[in-house]
Amino acid sequence: MYANGQGVDQSFTTAKEWFQKAAAQGDEHAIKELKRLNEHLKSTTTTSTDDKKSTSSTTPPQEDEDDCPICMEALPKNNLKFKRMTCCGKGMHQACAKKKFNSRSMTHEQKSTCCLCRTKLPTKIGTKETIERLRFWIARGKAWSMNMLGDRYRTGIGVPHDDKQAVELYTMAADQDYVSAMYNLGIMYYNGDGTDRNVIKGKELLLKAATLGHDNAMLTLKRVDKHEKKATPSFTPTRTHCSYCGVAHAPPEVKLNPCSGCHSVFYCSKEHQKIDWKLKSNGHKQHCKELQTLK
Repeated sequence: MYANGQGVDQSFTTAKEWFQKAAAQGDEHAIKELKRLNEHLKSTTTTSTDDKKSTSSTTPPQEDEDDCPICMEALPKNNLKFKRMTCCGKGMHQACAKKKFNSRSMTHEQKSTCCLCRTKLPTKIGTKETIERLRFWIARGKAWSMNMLGDRYRTGIGVPHDDKQAVELYTMAADQDYVSAMYNLGIMYYNGDGTDRNVIKGKELLLKAATLGHDNAMLTLKRVDKHEKKATPSFTPTRTHCSYCGVAHAPPEVKLNPCSGCHSVFYCSKEHQKIDWKLKSNGHKQHCKELQTLK
C-alpha cells in the first residue's frame, strides 16, 4: 500500500522496509515485490528525501507483470481469464479464487477479505466503495480499472448509464493495448453506441483483439462476416499469441499449438490449454463449438 500510495502518501522507502521484514521471514510474494521495487528504483531518479515525487521517466507497473498471490504464478493478460481485486489492484487465478472460497481451513471472515491487503471484499460489483476504488486506480493510470469502470457506465451498474463515458474510458485503456478494452470499443464503434458509427474502425479494433487471442472478438468478426455475406473471412488465425496468457511467442523458441476443435486459438503449452478449457467463466470451452459452427 505504501508502494502504490493507497490510503497513505506514496513512499518507496517505507514500502521497501516492510517488504524486507516480510522477506526476512520467507514470504515469497514479498521477496518478488522487493526485487521488483529495487529494479524500479534503479530505473528512476527518485530521491531518498522525497520519494513521493518521481520524474516523468517513472512508469507504473504493467498489468501483465502481476502474479497471483495464492500460487505466485503469472496472471494472463486477458482480464476475463482471472479475478481482479479493486482494493489492492492485484489479481487472482479463477482456480485459486475457487480454492480459497472452498478452503475448510479458512474462516468466513478470511474468505471474505482480500488475502493481500485484508480489505473486506464487496458483495456487489456496483457499490459506491467499488466505484471509488476504480476511480482511485484510474488516477494512477491502470488500464484494467478504466475498462472496468467503462463496463459500469455501459451497463449502468453503480453509476448512471452513459455510453459516451464508457467509450472515453475504453479508449484510454485501449491506448495502453488492453485487449478487453479493444474488444469493447470495437463493438461500440461498430454499433455506434456512445459515438458516431464507424464500421471500419470498429472492425480494426476487433481484429486487433482477435489477433491477441480474444475469443469473443473472433466470434464477433465471424458473425459480422456471416451477416455481411463475405466470402473472405475478416480474421485469419495466426500463431503469434497464446490465447490464455496473451504473451507473444516467436517460433521456433516456442511452438504454439492450435485447439484441435476450432483451430482458431493457439497455446504456448498444454497446461495453458487445459486451464483455459476448464475456466467456468469466459473459458474456451464456451466458445469452441460456435467458432467451429461459424466457419
